[in-house]
Amino acid sequence: MDARTERRLDVLQAWLLLLPPLALALPSPWSPISGAPDVISIGAGLCALGLLPALLVSALRAFLGREDEERAAAIPLGAPLLLAPLALAAYHLDRATDSFNAWRALVGLAGATGAYMAASSLGEVGRGVLRRGLPLVTLLLLASIFLEPGLDGDLETTVQGAIGNTGDLAEAAIPGAILGAGAFLTTGGPLALLGLVALIGTALFAGLVPVYAGAAAIGAAV
Repeated sequence: MDARTERRLDVLQAWLLLLPPLALALPSPWSPISGAPDVISIGAGLCALGLLPALLVSALRAFLGREDEERAAAIPLGAPLLLAPLALAAYHLDRATDSFNAWRALVGLAGATGAYMAASSLGEVGRGVLRRGLPLVTLLLLASIFLEPGLDGDLETTVQGAIGNTGDLAEAAIPGAILGAGAFLTTGGPLALLGLVALIGTALFAGLVPVYAGAAAIGAAV
């Protein structure tokens, strides 16, 4: 595979990785999970399914576009750390007392594993797309809370946002906020400004709701 094709596939893979979180971050009425009876479960399933195209591109790049000696190196070193608990959870799935929540946790773990494997195989150009795109996801998530009525009440009970849960929204915003902080410290121009807004907005949201795990993660990262 020539360098130009590899670069294009790298960019394509990065955008395919961004599409599922971007779709879930859209406010109503554009959100695919708007009005769903169980936003968290449906969102986890959509994310897991939405990552399949990125994984397919990653597999094609790893096993069709590289020499034999490079294929093993293309597999993320940390993959067994996620694949092992995933296999163990699937093996014990039929023993769960709450099968619905067990399936939801398994789907979420499968999605996280797929996202890790696809993201860790990105090249420099693809990682740059991801660094710029994830703060945009964070800004969309934060913007979604202002489209809801009742913001003058208790934030913890009235603010739900695009994901429908304050804790999940704060945790979903953290990766983009952390990358936004990196953009602010290492780049200039509009990208740095947007990164700073993503960081401050996430920190304020996590502190005011409050979401203690989100606030702790932001504090530890900064």
